Amino acid sequence: MKKRRIRDISCPVLEPFSSGYRDKYEIVYQGVADETVGSYVCHYFTVTSKGEQENDINGEYYFEAASFHLVRVDFSPAKLPGGIMFRLGEVNMSILYGPIPEGFWLPKQFEVRGQGKRALFFKLKFAGTEYYRNPIINSGVRDDIFEVSNGK
Repeated sequence: MKKRRIRDISCPVLEPFSSGYRDKYEIVYQGVADETVGSYVCHYFTVTSKGEQENDINGEYYFEAASFHLVRVDFSPAKLPGGIMFRLGEVNMSILYGPIPEGFWLPKQFEVRGQGKRALFFKLKFAGTEYYRNPIINSGVRDDIFEVSNGK
């Protein structure tokens, strides 16, 4: 998908398990993971795209055994975008999920690491971590955002 001539890299990570997309992926149940993820015993799945579409992903999924909530997903694009001026060689991403006091499971941490080349000669490496803290759910919407001010 393209917006304003740029790529939209957002992708629902559970898409391969959806009925409309399941035929595009090879999903293999690997059994219970050898190690716990956080403090959770998890079912472990590998997901491999059958094609190399820009929006497809390959990944490893860890679902909590008791409730089947997604605990962690490690994934990468099935096809890396690139051109003459910039080419990605590798991109690996990971999302860690966990419960909040209200009982919902939400992302807690997102990590990305990769490498590529710029202008065919300059190698670059990148990495980043984003933490999600203090989520607010169903807090309501303030009435004043619906009020007209100055007739505009």
